[in-house]
This record gives sequence, C-alpha cells and structure tokens, in this order.
Amino acid sequence: MLNVPCHHGQKLPEVTGAKAFWNGKGYALVLSSIKNTKDEGIKPVIRCRFCYHAWRFDWADVFPYVQGEMRARLREYAEAEVKEVAA
Repeated sequence: MLNVPCHHGQKLPEVTGAKAFWNGKGYALVLSSIKNTKDEGIKPVIRCRFCYHAWRFDWADVFPYVQGEMRARLREYAEAEVKEVAA
C-alpha cells in the first residue's frame, strides 16, 4: 500500500522507487449537490470521490457528463437560473 496526495483522478504523481496505480475503476469526480447562491443563482457542486474536496461549476461544464432523466431534471434548474439572471 502506498499513500499519495489525492489528484482527483487526473494523474498520479511520479514516485521514485515504487509504482503508483489506481485500485478501482470509475469516475473520480461526481455531482454532489446543487447550491443556490445569492449572487450566482443555482450552481452544481462537484466533489472528488476520494478526498471529498468540492468545487462549484457552471451548468455548461456539467451537462455533457449527465445522462437520462437526471439530465432533464437538472436542465430545469439551469433554465431557472437563466430566467432569474435575465429578469
């Protein structure tokens, strides 16, 4: 077993004298929640599956990775945000 800092599924660090590899499959980043902010409206929150670090994204960055019924539901939030900004 080898402990390394979390790189959020992007790339493992170079390790001298040992080989580091992922033990598992799947996406490292997941849609965690949505956040309603006073200034920016409703935004998706993405977190790392491994270290739980979270970031706020724009809907356009998230939609390519969301499928099926969830995509339709989340699109309603994104459209509500656009209407709110235009008003």
